[in-house]
Amino acid sequence: MLQFDSQPGNVKENIARSLMYMDKAAQQGAKLVVLPELCQSGYDLTREMVNQVAETIDGESVKQWINFARSHNMYIVGGLCEQADGLIYNSAVLIGPEGHIGTYRKVHLFGNEKEIFAQGDKGVPVFDLGWVKLSMLICYDLRFPEAVRLAALKGADLICVPTAWVTPVGKKWDERGFSMQAYCAMAHASMNRIYIACADACGSFRNDQFLGGSLIASPSGWPVAGPASVDEPEFLIGDLDLSLARTKSHNPHNNLLADRRTDIYGEYSIS
Repeated sequence: MLQFDSQPGNVKENIARSLMYMDKAAQQGAKLVVLPELCQSGYDLTREMVNQVAETIDGESVKQWINFARSHNMYIVGGLCEQADGLIYNSAVLIGPEGHIGTYRKVHLFGNEKEIFAQGDKGVPVFDLGWVKLSMLICYDLRFPEAVRLAALKGADLICVPTAWVTPVGKKWDERGFSMQAYCAMAHASMNRIYIACADACGSFRNDQFLGGSLIASPSGWPVAGPASVDEPEFLIGDLDLSLARTKSHNPHNNLLADRRTDIYGEYSIS
């Protein structure tokens, strides 16, 4: 998990910063890195700015990430302000040594994102990399249990979540440095017995600040790594035992997915 601050509109500097942190992670033996939400463009965008920083999947930023992935034999999940077919999306791209593997477009838009981005239209895909089945969500998506459960039902071992967590009013952290967003990630990981890896932004946001506190939650719910600092760049490394995410049985009598009563509440949602 790579937690750092991005400057709105300064794509060149943001990508350079991401490469610097990824290099540090590679030196520690990381096989997969997750970058924050919209780290390519910066999060706090205006309507005017977004048209200047949006890039296609074959644009320069993704090309640089691909080159890094190839040279370091690494996989990357990174937040991208994506332009496609005349629309702009808050997206996450999955990149590996073989190049661009897939894209997720944020389904649940938060705040003034609704004035800037189109709603995601790719559903909740799961990508089988051979060694892991990986899905992606972005920030506010974690407030919707349906999205996480859908990824779990599709066989995801791990959900990678680029985020830019904020709390405009009220309590931001508890005495341990956990935000409510971090607890949401931990609860979802436990309820679905999967890993959830959240890479948050840090630094200032308008008259407030991002929450930081990136973490990797295990299928038990408890963190494998984190939370990170609430206000400083940081990277976390965790070793994941993916077999734990593939065992949905609590005991001989209970299986998390088999025990669902879809005859009562439907397959994916209730009406």
